[in-house]
Amino acid sequence: MALTIDPKSKLYNNSSLYSLKSTAFDHVNYRSGSDPPNLTLNADTPKGVLGGMLAKMDYSTPANLVVDICTDAASAQEYPIGWFNLLSEGNAFENAPASASGKVAIYKGCRADFFLYVFETHGSTSPYTAKVLSSVYQVGKLVYAGPYGLATNTAPSGPNLIVPVAIITKTPTSSDLEMGIISLI
Repeated sequence: MALTIDPKSKLYNNSSLYSLKSTAFDHVNYRSGSDPPNLTLNADTPKGVLGGMLAKMDYSTPANLVVDICTDAASAQEYPIGWFNLLSEGNAFENAPASASGKVAIYKGCRADFFLYVFETHGSTSPYTAKVLSSVYQVGKLVYAGPYGLATNTAPSGPNLIVPVAIITKTPTSSDLEMGIISLI
């Protein structure tokens, strides 16, 4: 489980269907080699979009409502628009409706309470030091879209407007990898 909606949440514009960009179906989530590790992902993590990842519009097809994984919030036209809300979309055995239709659901709207189970747990530059989760993800701190489509405490750098995506409401720990947030997007 990667994303859980708090039943007390007041979702206003809570869910919209979009077409998923074809390359996102094969997105590799588990990292090895030169990529930073992540405590919330492992070799069994399926390919494709995970619930709790950040979505962005794909402006290469402006006439269609196509979304992709938001992997570079610091560059032009890479602003997150919401959160993928299904466990995963990708291979047919993971989510047959999404694979068959190519459609995915995205939660949008401020003040939505979520519990994330996928987020950045290590620094993004070598030697990829593990973050002290109880320090960097404290209640009240902001989170941003990270370079792998996951929430992170590190604000991206770049010439464009940096938009926080959530405020933390529950601090994760190494023994309880659940982060509570209030969405700002």
